[in-house]
Amino acid sequence: MRMSPAPENSARRCPQCDAQLNNWIACDSCESLFDVDRPVTHFELFDLPQGFGIDHELLSRAYRKLARRVHPDRFADGSERDRELATRLSARLNEAFQTLRDPVRRADYLLTQLGGPTAAECREVPGSLLAEVMEIREKIEEAKSKGDSSSFEALHEAITARRDSTIHGIEALCAKLDGAPGETGRELRKLLNSMKYFDNLLSDLAGDPLSKSTVSVAP
Repeated sequence: MRMSPAPENSARRCPQCDAQLNNWIACDSCESLFDVDRPVTHFELFDLPQGFGIDHELLSRAYRKLARRVHPDRFADGSERDRELATRLSARLNEAFQTLRDPVRRADYLLTQLGGPTAAECREVPGSLLAEVMEIREKIEEAKSKGDSSSFEALHEAITARRDSTIHGIEALCAKLDGAPGETGRELRKLLNSMKYFDNLLSDLAGDPLSKSTVSVAP
């Protein structure tokens, strides 16, 4: 199965058999694989419009179809280059799928695609978050010292609710993104940055809740 650079989106014909292409990485007709030599977004990869709101059924269907096309087992008897490319494309598909199916990762990816600040460029979080997190950590330590399992359950519910409300805020800001992210993009980045704090708190609670070990403070 021969490989060629991916054709430009406007052409969408296989350079090997001239069949119409329905995706960027594989020909349904002759089964050629294409080493994508231009930036193809996760959205383009699955032939989805770029945006936060996506059709999850279409995403899953497109992923399953492409995953079958490029699965390394199909190229077990092929050349070393065939096998290497199939493995690389399969990994690329998995990464794209996992990113788009998760609302937080999808929002992060979309913001970056639109030129908004990355986590490295903007480390800010909403103003009251750090004080809120410190207070929760103190409650966790207090519950540990008392061996209070009911407090752990209440804390878990409260943190989960806080995390869910933050995701709703992320979704609302994504709906406002239009072209250059500007201030909306910066506020979105702050909410995205805050997610790691909630995830770490939940991770702390997921261990032995009555362990006397110190709960980490770093995000």
